[in-house]
Amino acid sequence: MSSIGMIFIINMATENASDTERNVSSFQFALFVVVFLLYFFVKRISFVRSTAIVEGIVKDLRIRISDKLRFANLESMEKLGLTQIQTRLSNDTQVVSNSAFVIVSAAQSILMLFFGMLYILYLSRLAFFLSLVCGISAILVNSYYNDTIVEQIDISIKHDDTFFKSLMNIIKGFKELKINGKKSDAVIERHSIIARENEKVRMATNWVFANSSTLINSFAYFLLGCIVFIVPQFSDHQSEVVTKIIAVLVFMMSPIDMITAAVPNYSRANRSAFFLEELEIEIDKMANYSNYLVKFDFKTFEKVQLKDIKFHYKGESGEPLFGLGPIDFEINRGELVFIKGGNGSGKSTFVKILTHLYNPDSGTIMVDNTLVSEHNIKNFQNMFAIILTDYHLFDRFYGIENIDFKRLQTLLDMMGLSSKVKYENGYFSNINLSTGQRKRLALVMVLMEDKPIYLLDEWAADQDPQFRQYFYMTLLPELKSQGKTILAVSHDDHYFHVADRICNMRLGVLENQ
Repeated sequence: MSSIGMIFIINMATENASDTERNVSSFQFALFVVVFLLYFFVKRISFVRSTAIVEGIVKDLRIRISDKLRFANLESMEKLGLTQIQTRLSNDTQVVSNSAFVIVSAAQSILMLFFGMLYILYLSRLAFFLSLVCGISAILVNSYYNDTIVEQIDISIKHDDTFFKSLMNIIKGFKELKINGKKSDAVIERHSIIARENEKVRMATNWVFANSSTLINSFAYFLLGCIVFIVPQFSDHQSEVVTKIIAVLVFMMSPIDMITAAVPNYSRANRSAFFLEELEIEIDKMANYSNYLVKFDFKTFEKVQLKDIKFHYKGESGEPLFGLGPIDFEINRGELVFIKGGNGSGKSTFVKILTHLYNPDSGTIMVDNTLVSEHNIKNFQNMFAIILTDYHLFDRFYGIENIDFKRLQTLLDMMGLSSKVKYENGYFSNINLSTGQRKRLALVMVLMEDKPIYLLDEWAADQDPQFRQYFYMTLLPELKSQGKTILAVSHDDHYFHVADRICNMRLGVLENQ
């Protein structure tokens, strides 16, 4: 309203200035300054508030989806794909965030066009009719191209995903490509083909945008011609307001450009918002939002039992693939049990079943006389401190309210890490360590959690002889003497005598020895 108000005042002042008396009103100038300042501050406030709203929505969305991820089961997460989740929460939210300024500007421009049209109606009905026809034509052109635009954006997004997957081959496979020249050349050749295909798709998308944008802008310039050449022909009085109408239309050219430029941003942001909504729906389907009931305190357990457990991986069409079971297994409080078995025998899958990271297809898990089910599964999982083969090393302690720094320093010394890692300002100073050192730091962190059950999957596999011996001959017996329960997956048969019991996994079946 203030922007069109400025044009209205300018037109009045221009009319006065064209008079022979050259009488320019001081009141009009003062009014112009007031409206100009109003325009400046209102436009600034609307941008700040609108972008703040959008950023707040993006922030809430990221937090909400990240929070829901905690309640999903591991098998569903693996099928969904960690790359897709990362892309949606980083790239798509960024697209929505970046589009806020342009879309808000376009929304303001639409309002400016609306009030501009009202002013044109005030000046000339014929000019308003011509403007309305051109405006409707522009809307129809945009609608005609809209479906094609959405389709092209979908294709472009898919090609972007393919390109980044190819890029990950180069980054993650760096070592292999470095020592294999032919493989390196082939990967780069394939990557170049994907990049060229991506370029073609983007060019096709931009071509559609260019057609739509050019036609919409052409209507605006065509309207200017109509106002200049047609309107004065129908009435002598119409020629008196043509200059005013031209001033309004020239002023409206910038909003038209802004709206046209916002179309591709809006389309991309809208598709990104759709993908984010789709992701959240998928997470809701695979999540278990059962309440955490504190009354199930499993810390004082005596026995964990698995009875007739069966589990199968499933293909894309739901057909059963490799499976476990039936498995009957129990572990007692304070017991040290080793699990051995060949590669692909199902050891890691069993560990995920035991901790309910995977839900078994059938069978039961009992803690003493209590069945583990949806209403107490979180309490059950809270019994475990785990290091799996694909563990993640955090850079700080989470979930430990009072850190025993003296014990932490003792553990760092025992693991030979005190010269490499310091715990300062609430986080570890360095986690860019060797594979063996990272595992030792991960072990320090789970020992600090002080859980009743420690589940360690091939922890010693990457350790040198000194720490391997310390792990089997000193650390595990010490944990056992403290009443901890330890389940360790291991191939180190010359340390098997340390265990209370050894179980062998063979073709998905667990055998006691």
